[in-house]
Amino acid sequence: MVGAAEDGVDALALVASTRPDLVLMDLQMPRLDGLQATRKIRAGFPGVRVIMTTFNDSEESKAASAASGVDWFIPKECLRDELPGAIAQLFSGRAVGAEGEPS
Repeated sequence: MVGAAEDGVDALALVASTRPDLVLMDLQMPRLDGLQATRKIRAGFPGVRVIMTTFNDSEESKAASAASGVDWFIPKECLRDELPGAIAQLFSGRAVGAEGEPS
């Protein structure tokens, strides 16, 4: 882990300064939400993978996340169980979510 951000603006600054391989993004954040931050990461740092997480795992949240360009979507209550497998698949090149459609 290279850092943690309080909001989307800080997340973008952290990505710019550390160039991580992966960002675990919260959908709901102050100043710049996860969707907007993901779009900006995609535009400026296309090689950075993004996993979106939220307590609101509605179909609308999943669709909005996919449209923003996330690589994977995991509801917060499933993070502990699903995050290791999602990371393994994202970095093995076999993830369906890597095509812009989160699992």
